[in-house]
Amino acid sequence: MFGTSGIRVPVGSSDENAAAAERLQFTTAQGPCLDAHRSARTVLATESTMAEQWPQFHAALVSRTPFRAVIAVPLVPPLDGMGTVDLYLHNSSDIARVLMADVLEVISAVTRTLAVDGLFGQAAGPLAWLVGPATTGRAAVPVAMGMLTVGLDVTSTDALALLRAHAYATDRIVDDLASDIVSRRIPTQHLRLDRNT
Repeated sequence: MFGTSGIRVPVGSSDENAAAAERLQFTTAQGPCLDAHRSARTVLATESTMAEQWPQFHAALVSRTPFRAVIAVPLVPPLDGMGTVDLYLHNSSDIARVLMADVLEVISAVTRTLAVDGLFGQAAGPLAWLVGPATTGRAAVPVAMGMLTVGLDVTSTDALALLRAHAYATDRIVDDLASDIVSRRIPTQHLRLDRNT
């Protein structure tokens, strides 16, 4: 997950389950990735840790994915503070078998690739990670936030909170809800009703 504001952009994922886990963290606004980003420290999260510290994320994760543990690691310089990499595991006991030296080698490789592949002006065309499905799936969120800001006369922070609250209340993902708002399948006023109930 990559970003320095409330809107985090997923750069990519190994499979659909990993993509779903990232979307669940963004939707619930809680989870090991967000804590690793805020603290600039690696977070090792077993299932019991997640249940205790991030109950909404935990409940969504175990009901929608096969994952029961997460290792969240911040990117290293020159991209420190800009994002994290999540490693999703099927069992909490798998954390003890992961070699952190290998994890840090992967994080360094990811950081180098992102840094060289355009963040500092080196790319010769569209950045692959900016036009991939993980990133484009999040693209409707800032547009929907803008529509809510204008339509409901709220701040952008409140607009994102409204999206998350409605997604939670309707058991949806923020990305999908935002897409429905942008395409006008769900009117912005519909979220005002949720705010007042």
